[in-house]
Amino acid sequence: MQSTIRRAIAVASIVVCSSLAGCAAGGSALSAGEESDCSQPPTTGVDDDTIKIGATVPLSGALSVYGGAIAAQRAYFDMVNAEGGVTSKDGKTRQIELVVLDDAYDPSKAKTNTDELVNREEVFALSHAFGTSQQLAARPVLEEACAPSVWIASGNPAISDPEHPYLVGIGVLTVVEGQVMAQYLRENMPDATVAILAQNGDFGVPFVEGFTETIEGSGVTIVDTQTYEPTDTDVRAQVTTLAASGADAFFIVGTGNAVLQAMNNAHSLGWTPQILVPQGAAVSLDVLRKLDPGAADGALIGNVFKDPERDADDPAMRLFLEEFAKQPNASGYSEAHALGGWIAGELTVKVLESLESVDRESFIDAVHDFRYDAITVVKDGIPLYTSPGEPYIVRGEGLDVYDAGAGTLSPFQVVDASGR
Repeated sequence: MQSTIRRAIAVASIVVCSSLAGCAAGGSALSAGEESDCSQPPTTGVDDDTIKIGATVPLSGALSVYGGAIAAQRAYFDMVNAEGGVTSKDGKTRQIELVVLDDAYDPSKAKTNTDELVNREEVFALSHAFGTSQQLAARPVLEEACAPSVWIASGNPAISDPEHPYLVGIGVLTVVEGQVMAQYLRENMPDATVAILAQNGDFGVPFVEGFTETIEGSGVTIVDTQTYEPTDTDVRAQVTTLAASGADAFFIVGTGNAVLQAMNNAHSLGWTPQILVPQGAAVSLDVLRKLDPGAADGALIGNVFKDPERDADDPAMRLFLEEFAKQPNASGYSEAHALGGWIAGELTVKVLESLESVDRESFIDAVHDFRYDAITVVKDGIPLYTSPGEPYIVRGEGLDVYDAGAGTLSPFQVVDASGR
């Protein structure tokens, strides 16, 4: 049974194509040949009573803050289980079992964990695994077993590649995020000079590519780009070099403490550019409040989610806050950082509810042609849908402005990126 608040939130139009025989909108996500090559049967991880879901995430190390997302996903599954479980169109109601392993943001460990989840734990699917390099490393394991890994915490195009249908990301395409930030400068600072700090590797490159492509033919120019490794603990040297350029704008493409360090370093150096930070950096209000006084004032922050503080009375946010607080480790995590896990859990459940046959092929096929129009913790105006050949669920970006004096984030605009 659904609670009253869940029924109110779930007033939605959900359109799912889940037939392997073919989808009217463009056919199955899988080819006929792929099904017979799987090392495991398509009903692995599911019986009449239980469905087993897995995740590999950084619960330790520099990015352990993102463990809150898995706590939030568990909170959503716990809520569903407490109401009886997830009922699919085959008429069966199943409890969801979530198995989580720590990879410390290490791609080799993520691959090992995925092998354990798929081949020893025999999970039905992974939901909201973390990181681009991590899931690309794990991809051979997933594809051998035909085990889906959905709503991966990544917006890299390599994750949501139609040629590799068993992996589907949840983040805004990183190249689109770069485009959105560049378009802001084209429209509001048409002659700006730009300095870029980017995390090296699979995470940073698409942001910079999208940004660079979008400023072509404009008066916006990139005057310097510095990179850092995900394992680096200090980016002051890179920021000092960038500050010497005197650039008008500072595009920070990073994760974790490096983003905060970059903003603090710029402030301490007396460099006051227009700071641009994409959604992929996961910079929330509670994180910004940890900055040195006055740092990052006026920064433009990408964010697809509503704010747990500002939007606490929103029905979807209220439900999240109530359920997340029940997790034993919730107080140790940022609520804002946890929202991705909550919506991932919600999407996984909604896809499972749509299935007439609960098997991996039907599940991943449904994920590839799915629309969710409910009220969620995602900002209003950002569409949530996938389509055959375009498995990118989040189709927009919200932009907020940070007021360092007041310690507030104010909505600036929501960009519907469906056509990008």
